[in-house]
Amino acid sequence: VNLSLIQPHEEVMAYVRKRDKETTLEWSLILDMSGTTRHGVLAAVLDREASMVAYLDCMIFDDKTEMYARSQWPKIMRMIQQLRPGKSVKAWSIINDYGANNFANDVKGNYDTSLNFISPNKNLITKDKSYDTIRTVFDENRALVSEKCKMMLQEHAGFLINQNTGKPIEKRNELIDCNVYFLRVHDFKIK
Repeated sequence: VNLSLIQPHEEVMAYVRKRDKETTLEWSLILDMSGTTRHGVLAAVLDREASMVAYLDCMIFDDKTEMYARSQWPKIMRMIQQLRPGKSVKAWSIINDYGANNFANDVKGNYDTSLNFISPNKNLITKDKSYDTIRTVFDENRALVSEKCKMMLQEHAGFLINQNTGKPIEKRNELIDCNVYFLRVHDFKIK
């Protein structure tokens, strides 16, 4: 993954605001909150008509004192309000890691019981196929990446494959996993 994909945040948002007036965009807040030492959050928009993905912002929580919904959710809400002022969190698809039901339940119990957390269908597409799709999105210039998502690209750039097994060596991959969940839920395919 090439870090030259990074663009000024306002340029990415200008594209998204323009396209949001022309077509229906799929706004997604993607959460990888199942880890015990790191949690990842990714805000992305799918422009299905143009086969484009806009990566708007991301967060990593790795402070052990912040590993709870009560400290993370207000920060996540501030992020999405900055990205889409005046819109409720309900205007976003909230995609949640399969193993993070405790986080979703804490948010529902403490903030809003009506929120709908979507878990990706594990059987819809294999993780390996998702990694291939992610590479294609980046390689074929189907991604607009805000400078606020530099950490996500750095995770992708540091992504390693075990040469013997062909399987990924999973280390710091919370934002990669968010990307996988995003593409799975939307069953994204490049036209």
